[in-house]
Amino acid sequence: MNDLTCVTNLTFGASTVWSTEGVQQGDHLGPLLFCLTIQPLLRSLSSNLVAGYIDDVTVGGSTARVVDDVTKISTIGPSYGLQLNASKCETISKSGAVSHTVLRDFEQITEDSAMLLGTPLSTGSALTCLALRYCDVLT
Repeated sequence: MNDLTCVTNLTFGASTVWSTEGVQQGDHLGPLLFCLTIQPLLRSLSSNLVAGYIDDVTVGGSTARVVDDVTKISTIGPSYGLQLNASKCETISKSGAVSHTVLRDFEQITEDSAMLLGTPLSTGSALTCLALRYCDVLT
């Protein structure tokens, strides 16, 4: 083991595991430390819109810039602890179809039905669906 002052003793029953890397699950500083870690990557992106909420990253702009930034996140992100999961990614466009090989596995969504972190981005069907869901909860 390295420097023992940086080691955390984790016990489970009679077993002991020495935690020597990263933050522990449930550590309240974990999300902050992760955000600080990926900040240089986010600042290096060229899209008109770059927003991050912990490990949810949103980029927006021309298809070419978004493709460049998604490629950068895919290739450089893992070194920061940020792994792109294409099955959880979306593209939002007027037509609901963005044709580029880098974005081919992303879910294609129209502006009308788009949501960001659970918030509708328009007064279209996304807002209607959310309002109906809350009406159902209240009745």
